[in-house]
Amino acid sequence: MEFVFGFIIIALLGSFVLYVKESNAEKAKLINALVAKSPEQFRDLNLADKVAPIKPETQKQPDLVSIDQMSEEEFDKHIKQQLEN
Repeated sequence: MEFVFGFIIIALLGSFVLYVKESNAEKAKLINALVAKSPEQFRDLNLADKVAPIKPETQKQPDLVSIDQMSEEEFDKHIKQQLEN
């Protein structure tokens, strides 16, 4: 019997989560409709909501060293690397 009650509680919680999610989506659509000045702008706002933001790539920047601190060999090596890329 406890298993049945537990299943019912989990089902109710799941349905409540879906209800809140749908409610938030409808609120966002209503706000877009109120803000938009034309049907095209409404379409663009809805499309912008569906697109996930692009996460910036984390690339390690090379350590910057001034030219004055480099020896002739290091400088030549660096120039050759830059020309190859």
